[in-house]
Amino acid sequence: MSRLSIRSSIIFMKYYQLRVCMDEKLKFSVCIEIIFNYLPFLKRLEKVRDAGVSAFEFWSWKEKDIDAIDRKRKELELSSSSLTIPSRLPSLTVGGVERQFYEDTRSTLDVARKLDCKVLIAPVGLGMDVGNIPRER
Repeated sequence: MSRLSIRSSIIFMKYYQLRVCMDEKLKFSVCIEIIFNYLPFLKRLEKVRDAGVSAFEFWSWKEKDIDAIDRKRKELELSSSSLTIPSRLPSLTVGGVERQFYEDTRSTLDVARKLDCKVLIAPVGLGMDVGNIPRER
């Protein structure tokens, strides 16, 4: 891991006041939205296991059968490393979206608990220039 990556990670951890056990090993996961996407969704989990990887991640969960994913991951002894908060918002950088983001996050937390997933990804503004927005905002 590069010095910049470590510094960025440390800043992120301090910013969110996360406690990290530094003796944990790096755990790889396969993003099954991109890899094996020529297969039906649950078959992708089998390919993850066949590749010798123990974790997977995916993006939006709204159009997926979460109960089936949960059964399959348990059957294959895989863990869900992360999933994305599916937002109907164009960007979190515009004002007045707090309530909708809260609702989207709340429903995603229920899914994350079911899948024993500990990391949620919240896209800020896909494809948008956010470089000129002050951190306070």
